[in-house]
Amino acid sequence: QKLLLKLLGDSKSLVQGEAARQLAGGDPAVVGPALVAQLPKVGLGGIGPRELMDPVRNTLDGGKFEIVRTLGKLKYKPAVKSLLPLLEVEDEYLMHVTVATLLELESKEFVPYLDRHLKRGSPRLIRLITHLTRELKLKEMKPALESYLVDLKGANPYDRRDVIHTLAEVGDEGSAKILLADLKAHLAKSKANRDDEGMMTDLVGTLAQLRHAPARPAVYLTVFFWFGVDDTFAAHPE
Repeated sequence: QKLLLKLLGDSKSLVQGEAARQLAGGDPAVVGPALVAQLPKVGLGGIGPRELMDPVRNTLDGGKFEIVRTLGKLKYKPAVKSLLPLLEVEDEYLMHVTVATLLELESKEFVPYLDRHLKRGSPRLIRLITHLTRELKLKEMKPALESYLVDLKGANPYDRRDVIHTLAEVGDEGSAKILLADLKAHLAKSKANRDDEGMMTDLVGTLAQLRHAPARPAVYLTVFFWFGVDDTFAAHPE
């Protein structure tokens, strides 16, 4: 164990990572503080395929990722305070590993960090944040999701669609009103494109999941908008 603790300070990230992995079976009271002390110093670098045709498919993570994982395996709860700053970095994989470890440590203190990234519209993290929100049923993320739709109209259409899907899981009547306003804005356009079609389909589907009855007229108009079919056609198909 003493040798492994010494190797945590090696200059090579892969050596640091392997030492951290081997320490996962150690005494948390001894290993935990040592890992926390090294966390700001170790590197992110690992090895893996560099391109699609690279024949080597194995991946080994560097020191920082492995230390974070090992702290979770050790159930070393005093590490929570040191792990949270890692969530400030716009790194999807680092966020994924850190949140998984915080959950192992029975902490949800990561939620405000997800909230801030979403409100800033951090493009590298939106899909992971929406995935975590759905998977963990994070209803406390609802205001940030709503703000994203209202304040970031020019965001990537696929990211906006992820947010819409997520509100179907954690949204409420207030969310539905925002979604309905967004749908009406699309209906007011004189000309739509392919992105509008997908977005409007998702909006209609989410409003249906939220059972927002006031959306019915807009849903009928959406059908007419795309297919030229309205409720008059349903009553008199001839």
